[in-house]
Amino acid sequence: MGYVYEQLPSTPHTTVWQRKVLVLRRMQIQLFRAYPSSVEEWLRPEKSYKLLEVTLRVLKAHELSDQRANSIILASGMGENHIISFEHLPELSEWTRSIHNTTVGAVRHLEKQQFLGQWRGQRVYLCLDIKRGFIIYNRSDLSQLWCKPFHQLRHSSDDGHASLRLEFTQPHSEQTMKEEVELEDLQIAVCVLESFLSARVASLDPGFIL
Repeated sequence: MGYVYEQLPSTPHTTVWQRKVLVLRRMQIQLFRAYPSSVEEWLRPEKSYKLLEVTLRVLKAHELSDQRANSIILASGMGENHIISFEHLPELSEWTRSIHNTTVGAVRHLEKQQFLGQWRGQRVYLCLDIKRGFIIYNRSDLSQLWCKPFHQLRHSSDDGHASLRLEFTQPHSEQTMKEEVELEDLQIAVCVLESFLSARVASLDPGFIL
């Protein structure tokens, strides 16, 4: 929990920053206009997102709209973006590390997350399972249609609307398996997938930070 600056909608010639309070909780990240001083204020953040449904990226120098360095972009699967700036580089490093570690902890706590979708004309659930990987279930009888561990994922992409494309390596073969799933909440699923992959890598290398 600490003070940060958020970039507000600006004109091409003017960049406006507003002081906010950034709060990191076990499963959420929140923005407040001021430090909450009562239970009621804690329950009314200006913005609140599930940690698994946001991505974080440190902005490079050429991406900054002014000279304010030490900035990140928080992108929500709901389509909302926030550019957040910190006073000093050590604060930026501490916050990015904390958000990463808390997100990994949230994934390990939940273990699974599923999404409504369609695969080859069938109504399905796409389940992300930290232990088993990608699982497709038939939505009508919950029978498993296929399962692929995370370590076999070679490439993933999406069309920005509904289609998630996955390419997997095949054991003892140079061939790959390609699957395409149509999801009702694609962007949220993409954010959650990134969180699960980050947690998977962190389990192999505890010092890893995206």
